[in-house]
Amino acid sequence: MSISSKREAIEGSVLPRDLLAANIKARRALLGLKQKDLADSMSSMRYVWSRPTVSQVETGARPVSADELYGLALALNISIQGLLMPVLDVLVDVGLPEPISSEKTKHLLGLR
Repeated sequence: MSISSKREAIEGSVLPRDLLAANIKARRALLGLKQKDLADSMSSMRYVWSRPTVSQVETGARPVSADELYGLALALNISIQGLLMPVLDVLVDVGLPEPISSEKTKHLLGLR
């Protein structure tokens, strides 16, 4: 077991790995992609990804390397920063108390 898997979030906060996992899932859903579609996109960039890999990443069961983060940003048409920032749907899903506005979320996702 890795050190990071033992680490727990401070009450009222979320770990970056959990935020990243939720952002990947939310962005994929926003684009209407299936897990297999994302896996295929990552595979086309020479990452060794399958549908189960996407599932493991989205549940936080598998960490994402810096190289993979770059590939995910390309595959999901979003900046790396966008994948790491809290956004409305993700904040609601992980239970943070005060999500940012939907207008700010649209801006962060590049929808405006």
